[in-house]
Amino acid sequence: CENEADLAAIIAHEMAHIIMSHGLQEQQERGLKVKLESRFEALEDEAGWDESDAEAELSVMAMRAYDFIVKPRLQNYELEADTGAMLLLARAGYDSRAILRMVEAMENALRKQEFSTRDMGEGDLDEPFRSLDFTKRRKDLESFWKKHLSGFRGATLKERFQRVFK
Repeated sequence: CENEADLAAIIAHEMAHIIMSHGLQEQQERGLKVKLESRFEALEDEAGWDESDAEAELSVMAMRAYDFIVKPRLQNYELEADTGAMLLLARAGYDSRAILRMVEAMENALRKQEFSTRDMGEGDLDEPFRSLDFTKRRKDLESFWKKHLSGFRGATLKERFQRVFK
Protein backbone atom coordinates (compact mmCIF):
# COMPACT_ATOMS: atom_id res chain seq x y z
CA CYS A 1 0.00 0.00 0.00
CA GLU A 2 1.32 3.40 -0.93
CA ASN A 3 -1.36 5.45 0.85
CA GLU A 4 -4.49 5.15 2.95
CA ALA A 5 -6.71 4.79 -0.14
CA ASP A 6 -4.79 1.63 -1.07
CA LEU A 7 -5.28 0.22 2.42
CA ALA A 8 -8.94 1.22 2.36
CA ALA A 9 -9.24 -0.63 -0.98
CA ILE A 10 -8.01 -3.88 0.55
CA ILE A 11 -10.34 -3.54 3.53
CA ALA A 12 -13.28 -2.56 1.28
CA HIS A 13 -12.61 -5.58 -0.97
CA GLU A 14 -12.75 -7.96 2.00
CA MET A 15 -15.83 -6.18 3.36
CA ALA A 16 -17.52 -6.65 -0.02
CA HIS A 17 -16.85 -10.41 0.14
CA ILE A 18 -18.63 -10.45 3.51
CA ILE A 19 -21.49 -8.18 2.41
CA MET A 20 -22.08 -10.38 -0.65
CA SER A 21 -21.82 -13.59 1.43
CA HIS A 22 -19.19 -15.13 -0.85
CA GLY A 23 -17.78 -17.30 1.94
CA LEU A 24 -21.19 -18.74 2.75
CA GLN A 25 -21.96 -19.31 -0.93
CA GLU A 26 -18.68 -21.13 -1.43
CA GLN A 27 -19.18 -23.17 1.71
CA GLN A 28 -22.53 -24.33 0.35
CA GLU A 29 -21.02 -25.07 -3.07
CA ARG A 30 -18.17 -27.08 -1.59
CA GLY A 31 -20.08 -28.58 1.32
CA LEU A 32 -20.43 -32.07 -0.12
CA LYS A 33 -16.79 -32.14 -1.26
CA VAL A 34 -15.56 -31.16 2.19
CA LYS A 35 -17.79 -33.73 3.91
CA LEU A 36 -16.63 -36.50 1.59
CA GLU A 37 -12.96 -35.61 2.06
CA SER A 38 -13.26 -35.64 5.84
CA ARG A 39 -15.12 -38.98 5.77
CA PHE A 40 -12.46 -40.57 3.54
CA GLU A 41 -9.67 -39.21 5.74
CA ALA A 42 -11.36 -40.61 8.85
CA LEU A 43 -11.81 -43.99 7.13
CA GLU A 44 -8.15 -44.07 6.06
CA ASP A 45 -7.04 -43.18 9.59
CA GLU A 46 -9.22 -45.87 11.15
CA ALA A 47 -8.08 -48.50 8.67
CA GLY A 48 -4.44 -47.46 9.03
CA TRP A 49 -4.01 -47.01 5.29
CA ASP A 50 -1.05 -45.11 3.96
CA GLU A 51 -1.49 -43.25 0.72
CA SER A 52 0.83 -44.50 -2.05
CA ASP A 53 2.72 -42.12 -4.32
CA ALA A 54 0.39 -42.96 -7.20
CA GLU A 55 -2.67 -42.24 -5.03
CA ALA A 56 -1.13 -38.97 -3.88
CA GLU A 57 -0.50 -37.92 -7.49
CA LEU A 58 -4.05 -38.88 -8.45
CA SER A 59 -5.37 -36.87 -5.51
CA VAL A 60 -3.36 -33.81 -6.59
CA MET A 61 -4.65 -34.17 -10.16
CA ALA A 62 -8.22 -34.42 -8.89
CA MET A 63 -7.78 -31.28 -6.76
CA ARG A 64 -6.36 -29.35 -9.73
CA ALA A 65 -9.25 -30.46 -11.92
CA TYR A 66 -11.72 -29.37 -9.24
CA ASP A 67 -9.97 -26.00 -8.91
CA PHE A 68 -10.16 -25.57 -12.71
CA ILE A 69 -13.90 -26.24 -12.58
CA VAL A 70 -14.55 -23.71 -9.79
CA LYS A 71 -12.21 -21.05 -11.26
CA PRO A 72 -15.01 -19.11 -13.02
CA ARG A 73 -16.98 -18.91 -9.77
CA LEU A 74 -13.92 -17.69 -7.84
CA GLN A 75 -13.13 -15.19 -10.61
CA ASN A 76 -16.67 -13.86 -10.32
CA TYR A 77 -16.40 -13.53 -6.53
CA GLU A 78 -13.23 -11.48 -6.92
CA LEU A 79 -14.71 -9.16 -9.54
CA GLU A 80 -17.85 -8.67 -7.43
CA ALA A 81 -15.71 -7.83 -4.39
CA ASP A 82 -13.59 -5.46 -6.50
CA THR A 83 -16.61 -3.56 -7.83
CA GLY A 84 -18.16 -3.52 -4.37
CA ALA A 85 -14.90 -2.12 -3.02
CA MET A 86 -14.91 0.55 -5.70
CA LEU A 87 -18.37 1.67 -4.61
CA LEU A 88 -17.42 1.60 -0.92
CA LEU A 89 -14.29 3.63 -1.63
CA ALA A 90 -16.23 6.23 -3.60
CA ARG A 91 -18.87 6.43 -0.88
CA ALA A 92 -16.16 7.00 1.75
CA GLY A 93 -14.52 9.70 -0.39
CA TYR A 94 -11.42 7.75 -1.40
CA ASP A 95 -9.98 7.34 -4.88
CA SER A 96 -12.06 4.43 -6.17
CA ARG A 97 -9.25 3.43 -8.56
CA ALA A 98 -7.18 2.35 -5.56
CA ILE A 99 -8.65 -1.15 -5.94
CA LEU A 100 -7.19 -1.26 -9.48
CA ARG A 101 -3.76 -0.49 -8.06
CA MET A 102 -4.16 -3.23 -5.45
CA VAL A 103 -5.24 -5.83 -8.03
CA GLU A 104 -2.18 -4.97 -10.09
CA ALA A 105 0.05 -5.09 -7.01
CA MET A 106 -1.30 -8.53 -6.10
CA GLU A 107 -0.70 -9.83 -9.61
CA ASN A 108 2.87 -8.51 -9.53
CA ALA A 109 3.49 -10.01 -6.08
CA LEU A 110 2.22 -13.42 -7.23
CA ARG A 111 4.47 -13.23 -10.29
CA LYS A 112 7.51 -12.41 -8.16
CA GLN A 113 6.66 -15.20 -5.73
CA GLU A 114 6.24 -17.64 -8.60
CA PHE A 115 9.64 -16.73 -10.07
CA SER A 116 11.43 -16.81 -6.71
CA THR A 117 10.00 -20.22 -5.74
CA ARG A 118 10.85 -21.59 -9.17
CA ASP A 119 14.43 -20.34 -8.75
CA MET A 120 14.66 -21.99 -5.32
CA GLY A 121 13.30 -25.26 -6.71
CA GLU A 122 10.23 -25.26 -4.45
CA GLY A 123 7.86 -25.97 -7.32
CA ASP A 124 4.23 -24.94 -7.43
CA LEU A 125 2.80 -23.24 -4.37
CA ASP A 126 -0.75 -23.99 -3.29
CA GLU A 127 -2.15 -20.56 -4.10
CA PRO A 128 -5.76 -20.22 -5.30
CA PHE A 129 -5.16 -16.78 -6.82
CA ARG A 130 -2.60 -18.10 -9.32
CA SER A 131 -5.35 -19.51 -11.51
CA LEU A 132 -7.29 -16.24 -11.73
CA ASP A 133 -7.24 -14.16 -14.90
CA PHE A 134 -5.89 -10.81 -13.67
CA THR A 135 -5.98 -9.23 -17.15
CA LYS A 136 -9.72 -9.85 -17.47
CA ARG A 137 -10.24 -8.78 -13.88
CA ARG A 138 -8.49 -5.44 -14.48
CA LYS A 139 -10.30 -4.82 -17.79
CA ASP A 140 -13.71 -5.56 -16.25
CA LEU A 141 -12.93 -3.34 -13.28
CA GLU A 142 -11.69 -0.48 -15.48
CA SER A 143 -14.85 -0.77 -17.58
CA PHE A 144 -17.00 -0.61 -14.42
CA TRP A 145 -15.08 2.45 -13.23
CA LYS A 146 -15.45 4.27 -16.57
CA LYS A 147 -19.16 3.51 -16.74
CA HIS A 148 -20.10 4.34 -13.14
CA LEU A 149 -17.40 6.30 -11.33
CA SER A 150 -15.17 8.14 -13.80
CA GLY A 151 -16.70 11.49 -12.85
CA PHE A 152 -16.01 10.97 -9.18
CA ARG A 153 -12.75 12.31 -7.79
CA GLY A 154 -11.63 10.74 -4.57
CA ALA A 155 -9.17 12.31 -2.19
CA THR A 156 -6.46 11.40 0.25
CA LEU A 157 -7.01 11.79 3.95
CA LYS A 158 -4.90 14.96 3.93
CA GLU A 159 -6.96 16.48 1.09
CA ARG A 160 -10.24 15.58 2.79
CA PHE A 161 -9.01 17.04 6.07
CA GLN A 162 -8.02 20.27 4.32
CA ARG A 163 -11.47 20.55 2.68
CA VAL A 164 -13.22 20.26 6.04
CA PHE A 165 -11.05 22.84 7.81
CA LYS A 166 -10.74 25.53 5.11
